[in-house]
Amino acid sequence: MKFTRPHERQDWIRLQLSKLAAARIREEPARVEVGMRNIRRWLENPDCNEHWAAARLEWEDLIKSHSALEIAALLEAEGETAQRLRSSMPFIQPPFFTEAERLQIIESAYAA
Repeated sequence: MKFTRPHERQDWIRLQLSKLAAARIREEPARVEVGMRNIRRWLENPDCNEHWAAARLEWEDLIKSHSALEIAALLEAEGETAQRLRSSMPFIQPPFFTEAERLQIIESAYAA
């Protein structure tokens, strides 16, 4: 794959990680609660600035108002809104993807 614009590689990496997270949520919908716990933990951090707090509160609202399957679909969606949401998604690390999977995706992005 060839990346021609500045943020394309990072957007592609986030999309691939989001696809893994979506698959894991579909396997076990209760996993969205791990994402909610991440949000709460991040919001309690005194270093959480206004921008990140707003993004995390947006995710909190989405999780509260959508089913796990809808959240999974959102993680894989096309468009600017979905891309923006992926940049602050709370579905990270196990149980959503392993460090080895994350590194493999990054390696693939830079191998192009």
